[in-house]
Amino acid sequence: MRLRLAFSAAASAAVLSLLPAAAFDCKAAASPTEKAICADPDLKAADDAMSAAYDAVMARIDAAQKEMLKASQVSWLKMRDESCSPDSAEFRTCLLDTTKVRTTALTGAPQSGPGLGVALTPYFVVRPLSKTACSADVNVYLFGAEGGAGGQQHDAWVKAKLAQFEKEYGARDPDMPAEFGCDYEANGVVTYASPDLISESINYYTYGGGAHGFGDSDGIVIDLKAGKALAFAEVFDAAGAAKLVEACTTDIHAQKIERAGTSDDPAESAAIKAQVESDMTSNAETLAKGVKDLSRWSIYADYAEVNYAPYALGSYAEGPYYCTLPKALLQEAAGAKGWLVP
Repeated sequence: MRLRLAFSAAASAAVLSLLPAAAFDCKAAASPTEKAICADPDLKAADDAMSAAYDAVMARIDAAQKEMLKASQVSWLKMRDESCSPDSAEFRTCLLDTTKVRTTALTGAPQSGPGLGVALTPYFVVRPLSKTACSADVNVYLFGAEGGAGGQQHDAWVKAKLAQFEKEYGARDPDMPAEFGCDYEANGVVTYASPDLISESINYYTYGGGAHGFGDSDGIVIDLKAGKALAFAEVFDAAGAAKLVEACTTDIHAQKIERAGTSDDPAESAAIKAQVESDMTSNAETLAKGVKDLSRWSIYADYAEVNYAPYALGSYAEGPYYCTLPKALLQEAAGAKGWLVP
């Protein structure tokens, strides 16, 4: 989500200090957000948990990353205050959900699974727009020295992705008019983690001054015990692959029918259906290729998702597509090799 809001100098100064991330005296609460947090035990508990996570990260990163973390927190506070309007009926829910998401971002906690047994360290890159560089806002994770061979491969992948983003999206076009900006954002998401396995994606969005930006996701699945990134063929044989492609074809077809809409006019309805069938036929190879590429996968405890970026299976206006594969099907497709998640 791309959000912007002017932020008070006082609030910025508070975050830019080395004090806890959202520490403030409830007796002096002034803004609607501060008053809401102080008046609601659940919001206060969530805010305290986020502050504790911020302090824990601050305690174990170097001086350069401390500055990046502080800048990242300022950016997050701006986004929170713009996305959660005091005038909305969902104000409380928005504050609670947004704060919990930030806490997860600071801790690197997985969305599913028992956890790694070691703490991932968030890594931040925050840079303002300049004449020569696009703005950047990055929050990813590193194992560091405690990760073993699998952790080292994970960290090498993350650093390679960041280098790729910077090479492709970091420089500002010198011919770009001054009134146009450019930026990229990248956020790591650990969808499953155990001492044996990690599935992580880096979701990114970039805007370079055109009609619209572009977002996508790159992932990796690492066998931490073996110390290597897994390839699709190591998990599924040809028969299993065929089952998964069939399931995704059915899923994406249903989504295309839903997005295309319906018409009471028989001729128009037939044209809509014909267009969907044409799209499915023309994109069949791309769909199958995505299924057989684990970098397009996000694995969870009970299912997996295969993601397709805008343009991959249709027009930009259709947006991304996600194929959901339930655990029972994954177990069946893996066969004797066994599915990765117990």
